[in-house]
Amino acid sequence: MGSVTAQLDLAAPAPATTAGPGRRRTRAHLDNGGPIAAPAVVCAVTDLAVELGLGGFVRTDPHGVTVEVEGRAAVVAAFLARISAGPFGAFW
Repeated sequence: MGSVTAQLDLAAPAPATTAGPGRRRTRAHLDNGGPIAAPAVVCAVTDLAVELGLGGFVRTDPHGVTVEVEGRAAVVAAFLARISAGPFGAFW
């Protein structure tokens, strides 16, 4: 079974064009700890992160799939909720 960890409210410098609230960021790390996932899982996770405007990566290796996303806390929370509720929820 995999694991999910999150670092909430990371202080991150805001872009020069951004002012006011919204400077707090969250990073979430998912590790399935199983065999390499089907390409459909990697594509679904990547597509969702891009759709939500999150930064990060999806990486596969012989030990499984690792996902790390970073963005505004509410958007990362939405990503985690959609991943866990979707067709690949049991994967994590």
